[in-house]
Amino acid sequence: MLHSDQIILLNSNLGTKGGGENSTLQFAKYFSEKYPNKSVIILTSEIKPPTLDSLSVYFGLKMTENVSIETIRISEFKRNIPYLGKFLLYLKFLFRVRNVFLFLNHANISFLFPYAKKNIYLIMFPFTAYWGKIYVRLIKTRLMGFLLSRYDLVIANSEFTQLEIGKAWNGLFSKVVQPYFIPSKHLTRNKSFKQNQIGILTISRFTSEGHSKNQDLLLECFVKLRKILSPEIQLSYTLIGSLDENSDNDKKYYNSLIEKYGNDSNIRFHPNVSFKELEKAYSEHDIFWLGTGFDRDSLQISPAYYEHFGIVLLEAMSYGLVPFACDRGGPVEILSRFEKSFLVNDLNDLIEKTSLYINLSESEKVLMSKKASETVSYFNENQFIKKMDEIVSIYF
Repeated sequence: MLHSDQIILLNSNLGTKGGGENSTLQFAKYFSEKYPNKSVIILTSEIKPPTLDSLSVYFGLKMTENVSIETIRISEFKRNIPYLGKFLLYLKFLFRVRNVFLFLNHANISFLFPYAKKNIYLIMFPFTAYWGKIYVRLIKTRLMGFLLSRYDLVIANSEFTQLEIGKAWNGLFSKVVQPYFIPSKHLTRNKSFKQNQIGILTISRFTSEGHSKNQDLLLECFVKLRKILSPEIQLSYTLIGSLDENSDNDKKYYNSLIEKYGNDSNIRFHPNVSFKELEKAYSEHDIFWLGTGFDRDSLQISPAYYEHFGIVLLEAMSYGLVPFACDRGGPVEILSRFEKSFLVNDLNDLIEKTSLYINLSESEKVLMSKKASETVSYFNENQFIKKMDEIVSIYF
């Protein structure tokens, strides 16, 4: 097949199955249906990426036959040589996307030069905070600014991301395309509540690095919350998330949580669960906690450490779970359509507001649960398609 008949989307973190990977598949689905005669390829450098079928099932997205996953490979020996491995991968990526019909760069922090006929850079979060010392940040920011100016279009996944990348790159022009969420066919919207049995759920990657979800801080909150509630209330906390077995730091962080809280019968840890197990967890819990952003004091210093959108909130809300999240970053765009009172300023605020919710009557909880599930309908695929159709009509 001629390269001019191909659309390539770059994502080298498919195995994490996070919000970014969901977004990659959403764009792949859109372009495959918009251009059915072209081959849509999700390009990755992962040694053993997940299959397209497994990702489709996990995210509830039905993909067409013209979508596939392709791996750029170099030998393990070369991959492990500092700098050389990355340079070789860069060259292979560069030549692979050369002259294709469309290239969508969704590799988080990627300095890949736009080499296709049409080029889009999809930015999921304002990542300049990851660049260390001031002089390094300055050099990389200027280099990225030059690179982004060569792309036909920059897309931000939220108004928060758009605002912060505009600050980082002197008013960089971008379009906002928020991810959408497709509720599970198996979910039960009519939740019933037992006044004295409350389950809290957190679903996020187990890591203390970079975009941390702060499970350690949330566990401290749970212990404090339990102390101020009536002894009659049976409170439990379940933590689910992906755990990278190849990351020593992630495993160390996870093991530290197990060592400290593993003997508490009211706290449960479940890494790397199946989609079926995930659905079961949603259906059995009442409250959802998202911990991103609670460990950072200044949005101006490190905007990248806040939740950039928070599609996991939509997933939880679709099952009727009432969500609590930091009042900075992307969750504001979701929860402002639900109830702003569930946006929390700090960890003490999280404890206080969760306690207030738990002490509501059963009928009040049912109403809030119903409103949460109804809010999800705003972030639908039709909105996404409408926004993308407008973009395609202008830039293509």
